[in-house]
Amino acid sequence: MDNFSKMQSASDGAGKAVVPAAEPRARAAASAGVAGSDARGAAREAEESAGVRGAAASGGDANLEGRGAAREAAERAGVRGVAASDGVVDGDRRGAAGAVASGGASNTGRGAAREAAELTRAGDVAASGGVVSRDARGAGAGVGSTPGSAWRGAVQQTGGAAGPRGVAAPGGGRAERRGVGDSRRKFLGAVTGLAGTLAIPKRVAGANEKIRLGIIGAGDRGSELMRLALECPGVEFAGITDIYTRRLEAARVLAPEARTYLDHRRMLEDNSIDAVIIATPQHLHCEHFVAAMEAGKHAYQEKTLAFTVEQAKKMRAAYEAAGRRRVVQVGHQWTSSGQMTDARRMAASAPMGKVTAVVMEMYRNTPHGKAQWARPVYPDMTPETILWKSFEGEAAPHEFDANRYVNWRFFWDYSGGNVYENMCHQLCFWYKVLNLQIPRSATMTGGLYLWKDGRQVPDTMEVSLEQPEEMQISWSSGFGNNELGVKESALGTDGTLSRAAQVRYAPQKVNQPAGAALLGDTRTPPNAHMQNFFDCIRGGGEPNCPFELGYKVAIACRMAVESYRQKKTIEWRPEQEVIT
Repeated sequence: MDNFSKMQSASDGAGKAVVPAAEPRARAAASAGVAGSDARGAAREAEESAGVRGAAASGGDANLEGRGAAREAAERAGVRGVAASDGVVDGDRRGAAGAVASGGASNTGRGAAREAAELTRAGDVAASGGVVSRDARGAGAGVGSTPGSAWRGAVQQTGGAAGPRGVAAPGGGRAERRGVGDSRRKFLGAVTGLAGTLAIPKRVAGANEKIRLGIIGAGDRGSELMRLALECPGVEFAGITDIYTRRLEAARVLAPEARTYLDHRRMLEDNSIDAVIIATPQHLHCEHFVAAMEAGKHAYQEKTLAFTVEQAKKMRAAYEAAGRRRVVQVGHQWTSSGQMTDARRMAASAPMGKVTAVVMEMYRNTPHGKAQWARPVYPDMTPETILWKSFEGEAAPHEFDANRYVNWRFFWDYSGGNVYENMCHQLCFWYKVLNLQIPRSATMTGGLYLWKDGRQVPDTMEVSLEQPEEMQISWSSGFGNNELGVKESALGTDGTLSRAAQVRYAPQKVNQPAGAALLGDTRTPPNAHMQNFFDCIRGGGEPNCPFELGYKVAIACRMAVESYRQKKTIEWRPEQEVIT
């Protein structure tokens, strides 16, 4: 049984599945919708137009042609307001042959559920709050009173009754048109109600309009970015996507009015959303960024921009295909800091001479027994609450592993280690100040000397980058001592420009005997980078960390990681845009 079936099953307040899921080729998931008004249900319509066996539900998403199952039905049947709250056709990734039933029957009584069952010879159709059997004749045809029982009616309730138009009402009583339930059912179903997102026209945020946001990845960093965004005037969250149900519930506290999704593609169908924040693990950045560009959204892409060179080029192609009309801000927030303002001003005005080296350090420490980055594995981290295949993406397949999920930074399949977590920030700062290009070569050494907790990425390391500007950049980092802290220095023949708690310039007296020291004092609020993103959406202009800057940093970081893993110096071939 795959996770899509399980996750779309209704759950009680404790998160336990109360609806049995069908086999992968014999299911159709639904969540609080109503099928089309002609004699054929939304699932069958979608199946016929898409030319696939069926549509698998994954918390909501587009079919192989980029449109949701219900939308396909609506277009072919000339129906407006078809529900399809959670429909996807995803045959290429999951081989699903089930069809999406949007929770109820068509007006003629046959219903998407029955059509899905007939077309796929399915046994069950999982719904939000119940199961439609093989012989279902629409959600309003019958209600099973005992949760978990086997029957051949239309809907098996979890203690409730059928609502208007045959929409099952989890928790009892009359269901509203948006099909909301209680507790965990609420966030799984409420956000994908009858109104849906398909009928919402595309919009462009004006200077005085609110910017409507969606977020993909609502974990610790994603939640922090949500808070920073909400501190900016004139923004609101319309959608939240995550593959772990606990995180969806937590994120709803920050944005109670936002719809929640298990699948990012379904959220991206909402044309009222102007921009998305992407805060997923590094190996998923490409998938989510490309989808956002294709959906016409502006994107705040958390660092590091891309996981591999090939993914970086794929992301660039998607960005350029959008005609560069979309604002892309890469999440290197120091580029919007007062320190960046001070450093660029000093680099332009104070004598630096020939800069031949940039020295960077990043050291941390934690109490004994508390490993850097380690996160607890909670009891509810199970295949029933986490869409494991969606987490894996294009990475090498593994059996479900909650530790791999929550501690993804430990593993090369999903992470570039501290190079992608922190070197990228420091490198980006100086790439912008000094206007540097992708390095000619990268060499990284180090090892796992301290934390023997199953992680693969090193805890102590050194990186050397040879720049085409005839400059050497070195970075050393470790997780066992914080005395050296976080700081960098650009070393020129006439002066030194340094960044730590503040930006400082110190003249080289041997060449600048009369030179004066300088100390930066420009301050910016913590949400300056996010505010810059919104300002660019409203008024145009280039963001402080544009795509091109993030691209160069991502390539440099991948070169360093490949050097460590291959135990050799890695070179950049700019003509072919490959590393060797």
